[in-house]
Amino acid sequence: MTDSELDSEVSRFIPFFYPTSQSTPPHVKASAIRLIDYLKAKPNFAASVATDLPTFLLYVATVHPSHTDRVLQATKTVYEEPSLPRINNWDSSRPNATFEEMFHVSLRETVNDAIRGPIEAEERQSFTAASLLAARARSLGILSTPEIVGNFAEGLGFGDEKIHNYEGEVAEIAATGACIQALGGISSLVEKKPKRFAKGKVLTALNQMEFPSISALIEFTKSHVEREALEDLASDAIVEGLKNVGWRFPGAHEQS
Repeated sequence: MTDSELDSEVSRFIPFFYPTSQSTPPHVKASAIRLIDYLKAKPNFAASVATDLPTFLLYVATVHPSHTDRVLQATKTVYEEPSLPRINNWDSSRPNATFEEMFHVSLRETVNDAIRGPIEAEERQSFTAASLLAARARSLGILSTPEIVGNFAEGLGFGDEKIHNYEGEVAEIAATGACIQALGGISSLVEKKPKRFAKGKVLTALNQMEFPSISALIEFTKSHVEREALEDLASDAIVEGLKNVGWRFPGAHEQS
């Protein structure tokens, strides 16, 4: 798909993050500066940028998963910029809202909509990408929602947290999302919710997974969780590690 064929919510951000080619990972600082300068020059567009940006982030997590951390870090730099224009045409209950406030509302809705169950079989690509975006956003201190954490627990198959009782292909998709979340955000979950996500409990759940088509993903996740010191892997490390064991993100471009 060429840039001209992308939805407007995505294509409008390509010049800021991919000024030359999408095969080149975005430069965090330069991308942030370009978008900040644009918002200052065109303050009337701040509201639409804040609401559309999460759609672009999910696009990157889908087709360029290894770039996910870069676009999230650049986005964080943007919304933390104190000189950004205020948004006064959003909601009467929130006059003079900040770009950060509006962005976070939109990001929460975008991620939750993509990750909330019940999962459908045709949602494998979007659900996997949303799991990566959710895990890395939570690890980087950008977003955390009950839906993200709850989906992780259900994907692991915790008996006391089953809501949708997934079976077959959709159970495999849920397990895929849980593995991605474990790779990208396990340490913070264990630290903040030590009883709910005890390391041994997570490992037991991973050992009980029986999905041959994602066995490489499961084994890679187990080896990561088994480490003495837990850590959250950056998106490029996740993609590279999984590539080395023969597993690729569905929908990812070859170079990403």
